[in-house]
Amino acid sequence: MGKNLMKRYTARTLAVLCTLCAVLLFHCLQGNAWARFGVSTDKNTYHQGEEIQVRFFGAPGYSSDWICIVPSGAPDTDAGDYQYMPNGLHQGFLTFAAPSSGRYEVRAFYNYSRGRYLVSDRWSFIVEGQRYSGGSRYQDDPDNGPVVSTNKNTYHQGEEIQVYFSGAPGYSSDWICIVPSGAPDTEAGDYQYLPNGAQQGSLTFVAPAYGHYEVRAFYDYRRNGYLVTGRHSFTVESQRYSGGARYQDDSAGPPYPGQDARTPDPQLKQAQDVLIERGYDPGEADGFYGGKTRSALRAFQRDNKIKQSGRLDRMTLEILGLL
Repeated sequence: MGKNLMKRYTARTLAVLCTLCAVLLFHCLQGNAWARFGVSTDKNTYHQGEEIQVRFFGAPGYSSDWICIVPSGAPDTDAGDYQYMPNGLHQGFLTFAAPSSGRYEVRAFYNYSRGRYLVSDRWSFIVEGQRYSGGSRYQDDPDNGPVVSTNKNTYHQGEEIQVYFSGAPGYSSDWICIVPSGAPDTEAGDYQYLPNGAQQGSLTFVAPAYGHYEVRAFYDYRRNGYLVTGRHSFTVESQRYSGGARYQDDSAGPPYPGQDARTPDPQLKQAQDVLIERGYDPGEADGFYGGKTRSALRAFQRDNKIKQSGRLDRMTLEILGLL
């Protein structure tokens, strides 16, 4: 009798274990959305500017679920080009634009408010150096003219540059910069954001030291990252601009001809004094406008969240306490 009871007990135990294993196996085979989570791309290789379809699945559906594209090997705390997933969505697609050539990773961060920079899944892909030509979105449009241009092709140092832009989507993350020719696309240089909502217009820059330069437009930067929408080349000559009275270079060196005869701007000198008091470096508070003064003004404007014109506009004067 004892042996029969033991056999029946063993058989029942084995039956229960088999049933549990079958249930677990059944659930594990019920599709990726339940069994696992992750990300993938529609291709393994892209051209710069080409659209990338990123598939995600198994997301918990929180408002803090997000996906980013970063260079391979970047720290997990690098947000790169990121997008949040629609709230409540467990699976679907997000569209990114391929950045400059290199190796990249798609990374998913599910329930970021709790998990922080804990990567839920990652997927690698490559961007080739050749620019995508399947559409005109990231190129100058021959029918409508260039995306960016300047009012002249050659300037003197310190001369005003009028940069014309068109075809902008009107986002708050649209911006334009001036950088030396050949600089990486990730170099911001002397930059200004476009007025929010503006699709065409102009921005005013000041010609830097002599050399060859490019104007570059970055439209919808939040989504596209350092993807150049349009570019335009120009040259700055070594001769200093003499068409105005306030274009002195703040850098060290001998004065240029006629400097002693020029009259400093009292209001600009006051502004330079205030900037120095507040920890900025406009160079010497001499009432002359130059590279350091422009940089200091732009830094001050950026910190106070106003238009970074680099000039003493009315809003800047008010915040400086000079009106």
